[in-house]
Amino acid sequence: MVYNQPSYLGYGALPMVAPQMYPMQTDYQQSFQTPVQRQQESPTNIVWVQGEAGAMAHHLDPGQMMALFDSERDYLYLAAQTSENIPVKIKKYQLVEVPLDSEKQAEVIMPDIDMSGYVGRDEFEEKIRELGYVTKDEFERVINELKQNRNDNTRKERQNGK
Repeated sequence: MVYNQPSYLGYGALPMVAPQMYPMQTDYQQSFQTPVQRQQESPTNIVWVQGEAGAMAHHLDPGQMMALFDSERDYLYLAAQTSENIPVKIKKYQLVEVPLDSEKQAEVIMPDIDMSGYVGRDEFEEKIRELGYVTKDEFERVINELKQNRNDNTRKERQNGK
């Protein structure tokens, strides 16, 4: 069965539209919005309280638990309401910023070592000389001198032999 449109609407007739419930604000009126109205446009999930007393006074429903941030200090309060007859239980934590794992640098933790029993490099080399040993630097210097003398002697022999 084909539905026929009533003839009194005709083609292109527009349905009735209810008039606007609220008038549109002009640019002039919008410029005078209070900061509170603007603040309500972007809600946050953080509940701020003023100190421990503010955390204790914050209303919680029975069975509800909530994190409350102190606006005066770096404290976090965990408040829990177990039942109607028991007062709100509060635990207080101090907030400390911890870097993200990606921001952490390799921290080298050196153990505390008593250095009183150790000697410095200069004192060590002096004791080695007293005992008649040769230090690495002196050994290398002597070896280089011997090599240099050998090279010089070889050149002189070649020059005399020709």
